[in-house]
Amino acid sequence: MTQDRLVVELIVTLKGWRLLLQLRCSTNRITDIVKAVVVLHHAST
Repeated sequence: MTQDRLVVELIVTLKGWRLLLQLRCSTNRITDIVKAVVVLHHAST
C-alpha cells in the first residue's frame, strides 16, 4: 500500500468518527491522538 493511499484511508476513517468533532482540547493533543490512531491502524493491517 502506498503512503498516499494509507493517508487517504486514515482520513476517511477519522472523518467517520464523530468523536473528533466533539473534542475540546488543544490541536497538539488532537495531533497526538491522530498519530496514535495511525500507529494502531498500521499495526492492525
